[in-house]
Amino acid sequence: MAGPVTDYLTTADLIGIHKQLIATFGGDAATRDRGALKAALFRPQTGEYADIIEEAAALMESLTVHRPFAEGNMRTAFAATDVFLRMNGHRFDGDPETTATYLVYLKRAGDFRFEKLVPWLRELTCPSTAPTGPVSASPAPKSPASAKPAPSSPASKSPYDKPRL
Repeated sequence: MAGPVTDYLTTADLIGIHKQLIATFGGDAATRDRGALKAALFRPQTGEYADIIEEAAALMESLTVHRPFAEGNMRTAFAATDVFLRMNGHRFDGDPETTATYLVYLKRAGDFRFEKLVPWLRELTCPSTAPTGPVSASPAPKSPASAKPAPSSPASKSPYDKPRL
């Protein structure tokens, strides 16, 4: 029996999201690399990912790392990921300020990777109909030690590296 059909963003969807963000926050709306844009949109559709969270992480990583736009790539990557999750019955439930801080931290540390994004998104994403909780086929119990990987050095702290109470 086939599972639910996943809805994916189109090139027009992504360009529309980017233009709306540029109109709101300013910057250059130009597309720098249309090939990188199309590759980022196609990556979640390859069938290589276990679930919607991994597909969302792949989209976010590709848009941020490969920078298809002249400006606003990380903003657009997050907004596109949020829209993608919502299109597919999920919602991102993270605090906006902490989310921005964490994403900038990963980018500046050169650690904006799929392997970092998957557990983070899984922890902060839930089905739209549920009040809270992670999305996974078999939820594992949360513990402070497994909430976030430890930073590579004591000097590189992230707001998500703190143990949760």
